[in-house]
Amino acid sequence: MAMWKYIVSKCLRSLSFYIGVIFFTFFLLNIPVLFYGLSPMCFVYGLDLKHPLGMELMHQDIAKWGYVQHPDVAEWINMCFRHMMNCLSGDFGHSYLTQRLVSNDLAERIANTSLLVGMSLFTSLLIGSALVAREEDNESGKTSKISQISSQITRSTPIYWLGMVVLFAGAYALPEQFGIGFPEFGTISYEVWNASLTTNSGGIMIFIDVLFHLVLPMSILTLSGTSIIYSTLKTNLSEKLTIERATIDYVKGISSEYNFYLSLKSSLQVIKEWFPVFISTVVLVEVVFTWRGVGNYLFHSILLMDYPAIRGCIITLSLFVILANLIFDIAFNLLMNREKILNPLERCELRATNYERFFVEKCR
Repeated sequence: MAMWKYIVSKCLRSLSFYIGVIFFTFFLLNIPVLFYGLSPMCFVYGLDLKHPLGMELMHQDIAKWGYVQHPDVAEWINMCFRHMMNCLSGDFGHSYLTQRLVSNDLAERIANTSLLVGMSLFTSLLIGSALVAREEDNESGKTSKISQISSQITRSTPIYWLGMVVLFAGAYALPEQFGIGFPEFGTISYEVWNASLTTNSGGIMIFIDVLFHLVLPMSILTLSGTSIIYSTLKTNLSEKLTIERATIDYVKGISSEYNFYLSLKSSLQVIKEWFPVFISTVVLVEVVFTWRGVGNYLFHSILLMDYPAIRGCIITLSLFVILANLIFDIAFNLLMNREKILNPLERCELRATNYERFFVEKCR
């Protein structure tokens, strides 16, 4: 299959998954309505009426989502259709808490979550790859044992507890011992924000302060990501590309480059399966460090039963996973095509070289 056809088919598949997530959220939010006899109007008024919308916004959402007091089958279908169309257009309704469109609240937070996820994954990949490369140069094997033990400890430690430990160490212990620490909450300091409004270098001040706030939450995600990437690369790359393995494969007509692409493809598949777990970890980390992202927004929306915000957060986080899977699938296909090209060509070349050496030795 041509590459462009593969990309188009994967994009259509990702779109179908996205539509399925939207369809799933409709039934997820309507479970109380279906099984406990509540009215769909609670999606506008709220169950506890602590954060009711204004009358104008209330009537807008009732008309937009097709809510009625006691819906029949046709009205349920109409509500489901309106739910699908509104969510596909990026309209999730008005938040009970902020009285704003949920899409506007999410637009302000997606960049923060993307920054946290992207920087953590990039740092994890660098550290994990560096550890594997260093261990290959270390003949004693002591570093390997230490890295494996620390990797197992990190993977078995609850992220929420580990986040509290890092929060205590970075925000309380460091200032007490050295007078320098990291912010304990938020994404940016109010003092820096107010000062940036009165100076020409306000953008630089905000950028530096956001990076300063990013250190603690990113360190937790980096620990989690490094342990997975390290163990994956160690298993699929390091152990399969040893000198003994390369010698055996060379005799069989398998080049080290072909074996490298084959192992990298297996590593990519493992990381793809781990990424949804990583996104759930991001939600916990944002809650611990009150990082102003989508995960923190979802947590507080669940506490307040802010249904439109819950709907928007679930669909947005699912979109993160769907897009990541699309990128992984395209990269996987590129590696597989490269592997197919290398396999027959290099096997023929290596076998020809082996036969040539065999006849030369016989003639001698």
